[in-house]
Amino acid sequence: MNVNGCTRMDSRSKNQHFTNGGSIKHVIPEPEPEPEPPSGSEWLGNFSDSLEQEEFKTAGIVALSTLCIGFIMLAFIAKRLKRLRRVVAARNRRMAAESMADEFDDFFD
Repeated sequence: MNVNGCTRMDSRSKNQHFTNGGSIKHVIPEPEPEPEPPSGSEWLGNFSDSLEQEEFKTAGIVALSTLCIGFIMLAFIAKRLKRLRRVVAARNRRMAAESMADEFDDFFD
């Protein structure tokens, strides 16, 4: 027993004292449990914490703008490719028609 009338039990925990009544009295306060991340996912919590940093915001804006420009450029490239295919198909049809005309001319000559 010490001066306060408490007996220390080293076999259980170093930060607990038992009073005469048997209730537990913590000498060192227990650390608060970490709050649950939003929506139950850890990465979402990290993401929301990172949104407070200016560098992270700038990098996110650059990444999103690059992605948007990429989608817009894909639309332009698809349009040009479609036009190129039409032009090539028209050239092939014209060349086929000319070769048939040449064959008929040779046949009737």
